Amino acid sequence: MSLILKGSKNRLWSDSMKKNDFQIGEIIILITLGLFSLGVFWNSYAMYRIDMELSSSGVLPLFVSLSMLISIIILIISKMYSRSLGNDKSKEDLKHIMRYLFNNELVVSIVSFIAFIYLVRVIGFYIAAIVFLIFTIGYLTKGKYFETIKYSVLFVAIIWIIFGSIFKVILP
Repeated sequence: MSLILKGSKNRLWSDSMKKNDFQIGEIIILITLGLFSLGVFWNSYAMYRIDMELSSSGVLPLFVSLSMLISIIILIISKMYSRSLGNDKSKEDLKHIMRYLFNNELVVSIVSFIAFIYLVRVIGFYIAAIVFLIFTIGYLTKGKYFETIKYSVLFVAIIWIIFGSIFKVILP
């Protein structure tokens, strides 16, 4: 017996097809992440029990580990569901999601921010901030460098006036 699936270009899939077949690497990753997030959840819950308030030190790790556990459960259920339907679009969907989440602008922004953190230690905050803003905003605005330089210098000057002169905060 075979059935026709919508969205799969009317290909016929047989019922004898393997259902819920995970690759060995997928199983190992899911088990490892599940155990890790379960351990973090257990330890963060122990920290949260000491001081049961939203400002306690265990709230953030508790939330993050709980969201990791929920994500792993959703991954397992969606993988089993898509495999049971015979839908082999999961790789295409994953590629689309990864392209959406890690687009060029985001990757360049993250790398330039990491470089900014390093440059702050090497050349100081003000010069590193100007370089970071010129590079990042220039890349994101597709090369409007005159306006980028103008606004970057203006922004850093405003930061210097507010924090360096008025509030007397020493920036790194």
